[in-house]
Amino acid sequence: MIRKSNFIKRSAALSFCLFTLITTSFATPYFSGYAGVGGTLKNLDGSTAFLLDGFFSGQFDITQSFIIRTNASLYTTSSIFSNFTFKNKESYFNLDEFSLTYRNYFGSVTQFLAAFAGDYDPIGSDLFLQRMFGIDSFASKLTDTISGISKATIFDNSGLGIAYYLKLPANTALGLYGYYNAAEILSTNTTSTSDEDLASLNADLRFAGAWSQVALDFVFGCNMPIEKTYTNENGEEVKVVVLIQRADLHMGLTAFFGNTNSSSLLFQAGITQLIVDKKTLANQSALSLDNVFLFIEPKFVTKNLIFSVALFNMPSDMLNSLYYISNPTGINLTFSSPWIVISGNRNQFGGMITISSENSMDTLLQDASNLVSGLDLDIIPYGTTKFTSGTLNYSVQISALGITSVKGFFESMVARISYKTMF
Repeated sequence: MIRKSNFIKRSAALSFCLFTLITTSFATPYFSGYAGVGGTLKNLDGSTAFLLDGFFSGQFDITQSFIIRTNASLYTTSSIFSNFTFKNKESYFNLDEFSLTYRNYFGSVTQFLAAFAGDYDPIGSDLFLQRMFGIDSFASKLTDTISGISKATIFDNSGLGIAYYLKLPANTALGLYGYYNAAEILSTNTTSTSDEDLASLNADLRFAGAWSQVALDFVFGCNMPIEKTYTNENGEEVKVVVLIQRADLHMGLTAFFGNTNSSSLLFQAGITQLIVDKKTLANQSALSLDNVFLFIEPKFVTKNLIFSVALFNMPSDMLNSLYYISNPTGINLTFSSPWIVISGNRNQFGGMITISSENSMDTLLQDASNLVSGLDLDIIPYGTTKFTSGTLNYSVQISALGITSVKGFFESMVARISYKTMF
C-alpha cells in the first residue's frame, strides 16, 4: 500500500500515541464518531474495476475543556478484481484532520483555542456551523461524498496551524486562523504543483451566525506564497531559506436561507486567489474566473416531490473528492421522493441530471464553441435507506453523451454503494 508521504505515516502514529496517553491520564472520556465504507464499480483502463474506500471520524471529549478530533480516509486505486485479497493493493491514506482544542467558558462567551493539522473547519462545508450552533446539515446532495461531508471547498485552508474563535451571544461566532499550507501536507484538496501553491502562510478572519431562517459563514483572509529563490540585479538566481514577496487575498461565503425540512436556498461564493501585488499584476490579471467559486441551489419541497436546481462554477482542483460533479462548470436538476417507510426502514429515491462542461468559465467566455466540444450529460438515479444504526446510499452514474453501442453504455456507467454509521 502506497502512503501519500512519510509525514502522514508519522502523523497517524503520533495521533494514536497522543490519544492513548491522554485517555489514560484523565477520567473516562466521552467519544462520538462515525465510520463508513464504500465501493465503486467502473471502467478503469479498459477493464471493469471495483474500488473500495473507507473513512473514520471521531471526537473525544477528554474533559469539559479539552477536545480531540481526528478524521482519516483510505482510497484504493487498484481493482479488488485483480486479486481478492488486500495484500499489496495500491491505496492512499489521508489523515484529513487531527486537532486538539481547548474550550473555556467566560460568562455568555465560549472561547476555543485549537492546534490542528489537515482540513480544519473547511471553507464551504457546513461543519463549522453544525459544531458552533448545533444546526442540521444543509449540504447539497450534489456535493456528497462517501463520508457524507461536503467536500466542495471554496478555497483550501488545510495545513498546520492554530485557530482562536469565540462563540458569542445571539448565535454568532468570530474566529481567527493562522496556518502553513503546503501541497504535500495532509491535504486532499490541494493538487496544484505550481510554485505559488506548494507552500504558503495564511491568515483568515471568520464570522458565522445561525438563526431561525438564516445561517451564514463568511471568511476573509490572505495567502502569502513562500519562495525559496529570487533573481538578483545581475540576473542570477539566489537560494534563500524563506522569501515572501506578496500577499494574495481569498474569501468565501456560505449562506443558507430556510430550513432543511422545507423550501430553501443555498448560496455559496468565493475567490481562491485575488492578486493585489502591482509587480505580479504586470504579468497577469488580478482575478481569473478559474479562481471563482459559485454554487447556487434553490430547493423546493412539496407533498409528493422534492426538487432543486443548482448552478455551479468551481476551480477544477476542488473536484477530486466529489461523487457527482466531474466538471468545473454546469447546471443540475435533482429530484427525490419524500421519505417512504418500507419494511420498517425509511427510504428515499431520486435522480440527478447534470449538464456540465470540462472547460472552465474563462475558456467558455473566450470561445463559445468550446461549450459543445466539452459538454457532458450525466444521468444519476440514486437511493438512500436509513437503518437504525446507519445509512445506505447507492447510485448509478451514466455519462450519456457519446454512447454509440451497448458496450459503450456499460463503459460509461459508474455504480456506487456506501454505508456509514454513527456510534
